[in-house]
Amino acid sequence: MHVAKEDEELYAQAQSYVALGDKDRALKAIDEYVSRYTENECGWTEKGRIHFERGEYPQGLAATKQSLHVNPYNTHAWNNLGILLNRTKAPLTEVKTAFANALHFDPYNTAAMMNLIGPLVLQKEYAEAAALTANAIKLRPDKPLVLAKTQELLREFMEGRDNAAAKTLLSGWTAARPRDV
Repeated sequence: MHVAKEDEELYAQAQSYVALGDKDRALKAIDEYVSRYTENECGWTEKGRIHFERGEYPQGLAATKQSLHVNPYNTHAWNNLGILLNRTKAPLTEVKTAFANALHFDPYNTAAMMNLIGPLVLQKEYAEAAALTANAIKLRPDKPLVLAKTQELLREFMEGRDNAAAKTLLSGWTAARPRDV
């Protein structure tokens, strides 16, 4: 799909307004963009994100689902869907499925990994949470979110006496950060 240069600028404006905290102008710009390019999943993904940041979860869900309708392989939209489902108190199985789909289409998406860990821990699926976290730290050993989540889970597993999960995390940590053992 060809997007006119001025429309590319419109999309960039929406992103810039988000970065500046002007969510009203961001929404206006992205609404104009998606009205012109209804079959461009990036616009719908951005629209969903803007609604999310405005606390408008039903509208965010609708836009994100439209993005996935246009392109069911959009890993960012799947990750955003999981976040929105989680915020709207959807069943954990739906939340986990959305994050798992994000990882299915991009197995290196550490943001989706970190987001999936929460529902896994809530359902006491500690071995899977530990394995996922260990993989994330191997992929992104210096990413602050990954480091913080790894430390938090390690503390939680050690306090909860889940030694197998703690061992998995420690192995992942030492493999990824041997100078920081």
